[in-house]
Amino acid sequence: PGLHTLQIRSVVPGSPAEGGGVRAGDVLLAIDKLSIQSWQQFRARIASTRIGDTLEFTLWRDGAEVSAKLIPVASDQLAVKVGERLRPGVHLGEFGLLLGADDKAGLAVLHVQPDSLAERAGLAARAA
Repeated sequence: PGLHTLQIRSVVPGSPAEGGGVRAGDVLLAIDKLSIQSWQQFRARIASTRIGDTLEFTLWRDGAEVSAKLIPVASDQLAVKVGERLRPGVHLGEFGLLLGADDKAGLAVLHVQPDSLAERAGLAARAA
């Protein structure tokens, strides 16, 4: 499609996305018929959704629009569905970072991926 979009890089096995038919490589065009053209729009739309409500994703796959219905679950339910404990925080994969909150101002660096831009810049995870 000739517009700003978000591409799905990977789908967690056992997740609502996988169950709804979302595939790695799909391009997200809209959620519930509302155009999604940025990461900020995506996060705002997801943040305004209640657990258990059905979302209809409009995706671009193999040169055609396809639809996927997803039902968000709470993070503890997701951990059970995917068979692992998910680490809470904000994942910034393109920087090799996992950020989390604690009782201090700002965000704590919980993990720095080896050989990432963050590691090359000298960032390190906080001591546990």
